[in-house]
Amino acid sequence: MSASRRSPQQASLQSSTRLITATASTPALRRPTTTGRGERQGAEEEFSVFLDRHADPRLALENLPAVYAGYPLLGDTAGELAALAAKKIARFCLDFPHLACTANYRGLAFAEELERFESLDVALHHLSNVRRGSITDEHLELDHPDGGLDLAAVFARLRRHPAVPTTLEYKQDSPEVYTRQVQVFARLRKDHAGA
Repeated sequence: MSASRRSPQQASLQSSTRLITATASTPALRRPTTTGRGERQGAEEEFSVFLDRHADPRLALENLPAVYAGYPLLGDTAGELAALAAKKIARFCLDFPHLACTANYRGLAFAEELERFESLDVALHHLSNVRRGSITDEHLELDHPDGGLDLAAVFARLRRHPAVPTTLEYKQDSPEVYTRQVQVFARLRKDHAGA
């Protein structure tokens, strides 16, 4: 559909955010990117307007990496997510590799940033691996040889929050990859059970 044929609601939805279905009852909301450098305030205001127009208690706000393709993104840390949600969204989706990319980009300690999510009502976890020091989420397998995600910190959080679902995310559309990664996840959970 061309931009001129979209309704104002469709245009607002497309320009403000992307919805992904996380579970039947909790869609996760990915926040807007800034459309250019230095437009942070405008993007924050646009997102607030979007939330006013499309209030839904089932929404969960997901963190994204601090930067993608050279453009800064909003709501990359727990504090920024809470500020963006502005009490209009009460639940959150914690994407571990996105947080690792943010920590790498900003020179932050991943475990400390992860701890800050304890103050939020996290309804869903997204898990894959990320290359050591990377600022780009490639949705790598958990046992990837170049993996740099702090799995000890991740599995400690998963132990503290056993009722929060975890979605494994990989780019490969292969049952073999997911079957193997479910086994790797089970082994890692067991390996980190006493950590």
